[in-house]
Amino acid sequence: MRRFAACPACQRPHRADEAACPFCGVAAAKPGRLDELVRTAKVGGLLAFTAVATAACYGSPPMPGGQPLPMASATLAPPGEVVPPKAGSASRFVTPKGGKKAGTTVKLAKAELIDGMLVLTAEKPDTADKFYVKVQAEAKDFEVANGVYKAIDLETVKAFEILWGKDGKGTKGIEPVKGTLQLKDVSATAISGTVLCEVDGTTIALYFNAAR
Repeated sequence: MRRFAACPACQRPHRADEAACPFCGVAAAKPGRLDELVRTAKVGGLLAFTAVATAACYGSPPMPGGQPLPMASATLAPPGEVVPPKAGSASRFVTPKGGKKAGTTVKLAKAELIDGMLVLTAEKPDTADKFYVKVQAEAKDFEVANGVYKAIDLETVKAFEILWGKDGKGTKGIEPVKGTLQLKDVSATAISGTVLCEVDGTTIALYFNAAR
């Protein structure tokens, strides 16, 4: 009887004697003793059996380039070091002192901009990874001059606060902050720009486009 093995990457079943998964191309595990093959099959469990049965009844799973897996459509786009073209998200990159840069994409709630105070919050607050930015500047700082918004020096604003991670916090007057807020566009429906700052050796780069 032809033996099947579950691909360690996409979990789709394929012939155990194939060198690589025919669906995603990941190298197949080297064949071993019968008890090892049985153990591999048990790891796949019901998923592998169901996939084989489904293929027999309804056809093979989609080939690469076809419809994406269900999980792919539910994830946010990877962060990019550019202001998002559509309102509703922000790309944030945090580089701890002596550490490596890590990026994430955050869905944003509607931005608040009243009398020179800009507040950005996450659509769904996460206690494990807080997201909050508040800049209190002058109302005129958010007005365009000669078609360009000036960079707002975070060391000279009335108040600046930024949260990231579980306990991370930087507030003007408590921890030294260096950086700028550079607006890209301010309209009746959205506000976008970048926040680049350093707090106690940690650098944060934020590229945002928030609805209003």
